[in-house]
Amino acid sequence: MRICTLTLLVLVATGQLVTAVSQTKEIAAKQPVYVYLYCRLDDQFNTAITQERFKREVALIERYRKEHPKYGMAALLQFTGASSQSFADFNRAAGLVDTVLDGVRRGVLEAGYDGSGEPAYFMWPRPNFRNAKTLRDRWLARGEAAGWFLTEYKDQLTGEADSGGSGGLKKTQEIFGEVASITGVTPWELGGDTEIVHQVRRHNQNAIMAGLPESSVWPAKNIHGYGGGVAGIGSLVSPEPDFAPEIFWQDGFLRSSNTSGPKVHLLSAHAGPAALKKVLEGLDRSRVHVIRVELANIEMYLKPDFNKGVLDPIRFAYDNPKLVTLPPGTTRAKDEIDAAYGREEELMRWLVSDFFSANPGSRFISSSNLKGMAKTSVGSDVPRETLAKAVASLLAEWKITGNHPPSFGLADGEYFSLADMFQMLATSLAELDRKGSLPASVRLNPVYGPVDFDQDQGPSQGAVTVVSIARACAQLVQPLNNTAWKPFPDNFVPSRVVVDGTDLNAAQFLYLMAEAFSAPSPQNKLNVRTCQMSHGPALVFPVTRKLSEIGAMWTIKPARLRRLD
Repeated sequence: MRICTLTLLVLVATGQLVTAVSQTKEIAAKQPVYVYLYCRLDDQFNTAITQERFKREVALIERYRKEHPKYGMAALLQFTGASSQSFADFNRAAGLVDTVLDGVRRGVLEAGYDGSGEPAYFMWPRPNFRNAKTLRDRWLARGEAAGWFLTEYKDQLTGEADSGGSGGLKKTQEIFGEVASITGVTPWELGGDTEIVHQVRRHNQNAIMAGLPESSVWPAKNIHGYGGGVAGIGSLVSPEPDFAPEIFWQDGFLRSSNTSGPKVHLLSAHAGPAALKKVLEGLDRSRVHVIRVELANIEMYLKPDFNKGVLDPIRFAYDNPKLVTLPPGTTRAKDEIDAAYGREEELMRWLVSDFFSANPGSRFISSSNLKGMAKTSVGSDVPRETLAKAVASLLAEWKITGNHPPSFGLADGEYFSLADMFQMLATSLAELDRKGSLPASVRLNPVYGPVDFDQDQGPSQGAVTVVSIARACAQLVQPLNNTAWKPFPDNFVPSRVVVDGTDLNAAQFLYLMAEAFSAPSPQNKLNVRTCQMSHGPALVFPVTRKLSEIGAMWTIKPARLRRLD
């Protein structure tokens, strides 16, 4: 476990201080605030309450979307595998699944998966590290456990698994189709979830995934300085006004954080307009923000005395298997519940009548909206001129960051992660080795960060030629660009690369590739320099993992949110 404290030293090391100084011109207009509505429908036991919550929220969303179409009201409905099956069981009588699918088709609703309530907390599959002798073994053990969690049937009460049936994400997508959001699948650690992401990619490559949780959630609540780390990442991924500190790319998936600092957190809609106003007043409006608001929070139904000691009805059922449904006297009276729904509607009315009109560009936003706004070059060809600009920016920042790599490369308004830069440069220089010249463009394929995030800063002496660097690239480029799925994929950034007998870490080799690309004369000699693997995101991201296992940090990059038409 690491202490995450954001300091001026870190800002200098990541090059962000330079960015901040260069942006001295005051932003005259406030940036938009996007309100992301979601509802957790994860209770497969108290079905009457779950169905009432669902029906009331769908009616609210439909009405406000019809009355105020320009603000694009939509909501994400988050299911577990177990609650998805419950909806399917009641579909013939109540048309629940049909209603969801119709709403998805019209863009009013989105189906999502949230594994945090999946049966049962104490039965979640855990990685077996007993025979894990290497980092590769540990990676595979995590992936194996994640694969079970995402696909296996689990008894709705005990969580006992049965590999012969489907459950989890697999079950949810069997019922609702490809989901738009996936959360609650990384309950063990912070500091990268590549093994889980790799398993998710087998079933869904388009969903938005969870970013950073609030400090009250395990394991974040046990990290000293967590708030500073979250704020640091928020600052790094929002270098310009149209980058939200809550949104970033990691391991090829767009991530949406619940928080980007102490003043940004999840809100329950039944708290009414006052709670949201308080959050909005504390925002740095020089950047866009994405604020998550929960509809029909189960707390609306629970009496305070009961709710104090129980996280939710699902937890109650798992802890009290002989009393699965909520006992009598634990739910609020109908007039209290109606009053809570009234406060929800008050909040929606205030947004559409006051806030959105007074803040141009602000609106409701969905997962599909976010994906459409956050375009990336991954999966497409990047012109050599664009890569050259990104290389120039990388090397310029590297002069400032010194013994640490910069956070990103920048060209034509797009930020590229270190993993992006490594893949594009290696592929381009491999072409130089084969044909004697750099290609006119290079395809940016998805890659994972190093499995071994080596803490050795590498050799400090020696020189290598451009031709030797290009030859080394030719040796590693085929697996680096192989995106075919298998339990342990090929497309990792290598932790070490040997050039003319010199064993370099990935950061050292990245620097030499950047220099070689900038001056591709074959016999040009480049001096080897020491360099840490850690860069801006790796220095501030809150982690509970071993530092050698946070290679996912090399895939983090900002996501520009282009305005919706």
